[in-house]
Amino acid sequence: MSHKTRLLWTVLSLLVVGGGIVLMMHYPSSNAQSSNQGSTSFATGRGGADSSATFDAQRAFNYLRQICAIGPRISGTEGMKKQIAMVKKHFEAQGAQVELQTFQAKQRSRPQAVEMTNLIARWHPERKRRIMVCTHYDTRPIADQEPNPRDWTKPFVGANDGASGVAVMMELAHHVAALELKVGLDFVLFDGEEYIFDKRPSEEGGDRYFFGSDHFADEYAKARRQNPGGMEYLEAILLDMVAGKNAKFPYEGHSAMSAGRLVEKIWNIAKELDCKAFVPSWGQDVLDDHLALLRVGIPAVDIVPSAPRNRHILPGREADFMDYPHWHRLSDIPENCSPDTMDQVGRVLMTWMRRAF
Repeated sequence: MSHKTRLLWTVLSLLVVGGGIVLMMHYPSSNAQSSNQGSTSFATGRGGADSSATFDAQRAFNYLRQICAIGPRISGTEGMKKQIAMVKKHFEAQGAQVELQTFQAKQRSRPQAVEMTNLIARWHPERKRRIMVCTHYDTRPIADQEPNPRDWTKPFVGANDGASGVAVMMELAHHVAALELKVGLDFVLFDGEEYIFDKRPSEEGGDRYFFGSDHFADEYAKARRQNPGGMEYLEAILLDMVAGKNAKFPYEGHSAMSAGRLVEKIWNIAKELDCKAFVPSWGQDVLDDHLALLRVGIPAVDIVPSAPRNRHILPGREADFMDYPHWHRLSDIPENCSPDTMDQVGRVLMTWMRRAF
């Protein structure tokens, strides 16, 4: 997860009064953690929740371990190349058509550009109307939330922040064929979200964020201009740190304001499936890969464990934005992740995909 900032509270207040309160009134309140464990079938009952597929949470957690076993997966390194090969092989084995979207990126603080690769796995590539699940799959070069700066350059594996979204998608890939989708589906893995060495704010000369999602969005916008009647993304879900123990996912602020109907859809599915990690309250405004998608007209929601909106954040305390104590620390390892959290996210996504349009 990259550096996170908040909008000015005065601006936020106006936005919330203008639309946010209406959105929040649709969602029930819940604070208890789900007791589902391991491999869990879809809930049945109210709303006719789908019951034809099973998300295997333990298998998803094993994928997370396999990814972390590679070691750090920093953009342009051998670790990232190994991950690309592993994930590409996996998605192709599950029937996807895989594209490697390769480009050069020059970070402000680095002397040389590096090659970055967005990985796009497509099911039903012939369908113009499509939905997307996405995540970043690179890891941070420095553990910059460690209290001792001497620990910053020690290798860390980014289990939740880097591997968790990929692992959930690897498990979801097993079930795509059985979901009988009405639209095309893309899994998109963004490179270069975490390629940060100088973490000063960008406007003060610090490093750039979101190389991969910005490149992807620009390519999509160009294709839409050249062929307005061609492929179109109807909705997108971004996964970021979706495996932490006892995680809570409130409404991310930008998602709620710019894609409120999709937020309502996802959190209502979570309520129906009794997935209580999805908390119906406002979280922080998070700068993340979904902003590039929103910029080019794709309704996009960020599922991320941001801190509650009413928490007071002290200046310079970036870690307080993330409701995950191991964020950008050496302790972000599989042992601090949970199959139960992955299960809840996976079940919500499977229901959303099956019902899409």
